[in-house]
Amino acid sequence: MRLARLLAALVCLPLAGWLAGCASGLPARERTPVQWALAPAHDGALGRLAAAPPPGAAPSDAAATRVQPLVEAPLALDARLALIRNAQSSIDLQTYYLGNDATGALILRELQQAARRGVRVRLLLDDFHTAGRDPWLLALEREPFAHVRLFNPFFGRQRNPAQRLFAFVADFSRLTHRMHNKLMVADGVLAIAGGRNVADEYFLRAREANFIDLEVLLGGALVAELQSIFDLYWNSDLAYGIEQVTHASAAEAVRPIEAQGDAAGHEDVAPGAAHPPRGAWVSAQIEQGASSRWLAADAGAVADPPDRRPGAAAPHCITARERMAQLVESARESYELVTPYFIPDAAALAQIERLRARGVQVSIATNGMADTDEPIVNTVYNRFRRELLARGVRLFEVSARQIGRSRPLRQRFGDSKGRLHAKLAIIDRRTVLLGSVNFDPRSARLNTELGVRIRSEEVARRLRDALHMDSSEGVYEVVLDPDTRTLRWVSNGPEREVLDEEPGVGLLFRLRMLWLSWLVPLDQL
Repeated sequence: MRLARLLAALVCLPLAGWLAGCASGLPARERTPVQWALAPAHDGALGRLAAAPPPGAAPSDAAATRVQPLVEAPLALDARLALIRNAQSSIDLQTYYLGNDATGALILRELQQAARRGVRVRLLLDDFHTAGRDPWLLALEREPFAHVRLFNPFFGRQRNPAQRLFAFVADFSRLTHRMHNKLMVADGVLAIAGGRNVADEYFLRAREANFIDLEVLLGGALVAELQSIFDLYWNSDLAYGIEQVTHASAAEAVRPIEAQGDAAGHEDVAPGAAHPPRGAWVSAQIEQGASSRWLAADAGAVADPPDRRPGAAAPHCITARERMAQLVESARESYELVTPYFIPDAAALAQIERLRARGVQVSIATNGMADTDEPIVNTVYNRFRRELLARGVRLFEVSARQIGRSRPLRQRFGDSKGRLHAKLAIIDRRTVLLGSVNFDPRSARLNTELGVRIRSEEVARRLRDALHMDSSEGVYEVVLDPDTRTLRWVSNGPEREVLDEEPGVGLLFRLRMLWLSWLVPLDQL
């Protein structure tokens, strides 16, 4: 879910300057109460799980962060539901996109039930994709222990895409700044961080297309740092209470969230074919009061300032993307990047050149043009492929066609199209960088992002083995013919396939995307 798709629809983009004169801008923010995290509930079910030592942990690991990779979609959804259902004091959820679908309704309903148990719920949503959701959000807000805030909101509460499109153009310089962070903290003792939004396609529950994604469950030392990051955004001047901006009627506001969930026909867990062992389910670990899944690691987090904007007068703060680049510079053996959207800037290309000059193996996995949800981004990425390959970088492109040919992957995705959404970098097979950060100009300059750094060979191994982009049957490797310097796509499946043309993409489609890429400013991609 990105802004490029919206911008590409703007045949009226030249009207932006005129429309800006009609924009209302950001109104004075009514004072909302400053709210801080509650004290961690160490004596609850979640506290006991968070305190469970990793198997075979040494005494020196007692202060380490505890990590569980959440790669399989059913485990990721189960983890969220388990944390919400077992929380005793607080739930803080921050996300860019809450789907108007079964998963979105399910999570809202569970948050409502938690609030009715007396758990303090704080839900912080970026406002870009909330059109039509005000009744749900108001119903949650009006629970005594629940609070909902919108980040950098639209005003006027446009209810259809066309109205929101014009509002976006009219107030472009403000509304292009979006909160892309994904974070959940429960009882101040457990957290989930990574790339997943809260919608069907991130949990293998959509019919047409689903995402390959990942995140981690965290306990121990890092959770307090992530809680502080949530508080920073929650108390930001750009976070408005839902009741300050909505015009929904009182009748709409009391529509029960339960009815929305029932109408959506939700299921508690994703219906995929993968069946992880019972010990992997967070709900089972909570029932048992222990876990054999924890891995001890040294970890840290970085987040962009909520009010980061190009040209702002405030002193520059290091961004999540810049911090990642600093860590990548330390690579001595290998740098593996997995990103759904890849548009390198001059600094990134220079860094790759430095890494290759000192013998660091560099590989990049991204979406193929036929299967990405943002083909305009791929049109720009395509300009860099020959240069990267000439420098010895290995390139892999996820392909729904290849996923359909692989029995294990076909069982997971069914008839739906598989796409990459995971954001991950692994340095020297030991240091893991993950979170919400895409490798594109928007993440670098416009969005706010959240990143987590984990130093652990075992965590790196498990995440690498889970994605195995360099050997997966679901990808093509792009290679450069040494004689003709033409691109070729080579499959990793049992039937080795070599293509001389971009898989699944016709000439007319490529020309249309090329034309649209000229219309959309590069920093919006």
